[in-house]
Amino acid sequence: MEREFFEKLNSAEIEYGECKQLIDRDNPLSQDALFSKFAGNVCELLGLEKADTATYANTFMKVIDIAIDSFKELNLSETLRVAGKGL
Repeated sequence: MEREFFEKLNSAEIEYGECKQLIDRDNPLSQDALFSKFAGNVCELLGLEKADTATYANTFMKVIDIAIDSFKELNLSETLRVAGKGL
């Protein structure tokens, strides 16, 4: 179980690490945006189908809202800015 956890963690780091931005306001479904990729993965894990447009879109946007709120609450933008200065 521990090995599987680390394999999935490594895969997630690669998948999310390929994102070019946090959110694409012009294209909320963009797979180049971290929060959109995350929301799509949550919808997939919940078994939601894109064909059920209303349910999928509602859940997708709720996940993005929660992710953004968490990002703000944890003050991650400041943490990233400070970490970037150290690189």
